[in-house]
Amino acid sequence: MSSVKINPSDWTVYTSMDSTEKIEYYNEIASMYDTDYGTDRRRGPFATAAALGACVKDENQRKSVRILDVAAGTGIVGEELQKLGFTEIDALDPSPGMLDHARKKGVYTNFLCQFLTEKPCDIQTGSYDCVVMCSAIGSGHVPAEAFLEIQRITRPGGFVVLAANAKDLHKDYGNCRQEFCRLFDTLEAHGKWVKVTEKTFPCYNGEIDGILMTFRVC
Repeated sequence: MSSVKINPSDWTVYTSMDSTEKIEYYNEIASMYDTDYGTDRRRGPFATAAALGACVKDENQRKSVRILDVAAGTGIVGEELQKLGFTEIDALDPSPGMLDHARKKGVYTNFLCQFLTEKPCDIQTGSYDCVVMCSAIGSGHVPAEAFLEIQRITRPGGFVVLAANAKDLHKDYGNCRQEFCRLFDTLEAHGKWVKVTEKTFPCYNGEIDGILMTFRVC
């Protein structure tokens, strides 16, 4: 069991953990995660699902869209996607404890227990129609370079949707905006994807604003 305790308002200590400690930490909090970070306390998962719903408007088409939920955790985003009629959803998360709770919800088809980093993963190119990610930007979670893999595994014409704390990605004061958006802009400059939307929204987590980005893969 991890001895590291994290204040929910300050995740910076997470950056000092190694991979094993990160997994242990999330295994430890898995049973209480929905209570502490569920949709009754934050709009991030709802906004992420709604953004993908805006990209795939045809409700019949949603049934066949293959989605990867990166940093899926206990499946809160997956539940919101299911409410909109999406059914082919896979979960990726390095914590087996979090994925165990996600399994109980009957939302996901496949479970990938692994980190997504700058290193090539074993997911085939163009495997997914869409990739979603909520609450995994900044503070030592998913690194910017992982989006090279996210772009690769998304088929041309598909969408990548991410929601994050505005303090991390806001254009004026985001503390890791430069790092991530430099890579986002490079992907766009090389014709790999196009940014479709970027907007802020309230109550991402409590009273904290969020930022939502959507990209269409080329």
